[in-house]
Amino acid sequence: MNKKRLISYCDSLVSKIVIARDRRCICCGTSENLTCGHFFKRGFMAIRFDLVNCNAQCASCNSLHNEDTEPYKTKFKENYGMDEYLRLCHEKDKIRRWKDFELEELKEKLKQILEDYKGS
Repeated sequence: MNKKRLISYCDSLVSKIVIARDRRCICCGTSENLTCGHFFKRGFMAIRFDLVNCNAQCASCNSLHNEDTEPYKTKFKENYGMDEYLRLCHEKDKIRRWKDFELEELKEKLKQILEDYKGS
């Protein structure tokens, strides 16, 4: 698998994990039309696959997050605390160039996490 496909596959696994884990939108609480909402956008490669950076959001709240980050930020801090918020703020700006073997390892790790959620 080439790098682009590996990244896409890992994105898909993260999305499935987040929806299975959270089961409700972090912002409004609905269980309808859930997507994987990234607190900090996927372009920040250092935290793109970080399961704290990713939370279930309904399609509507995920779309609104692009215009108004405050609702997600408030719920994020309530759920994870200021230390996790500050950690992500620090980590997001690090340069991260994933190597193919690292993405392969991540893919296997994410597949196991997803299986664990399906089993519980």
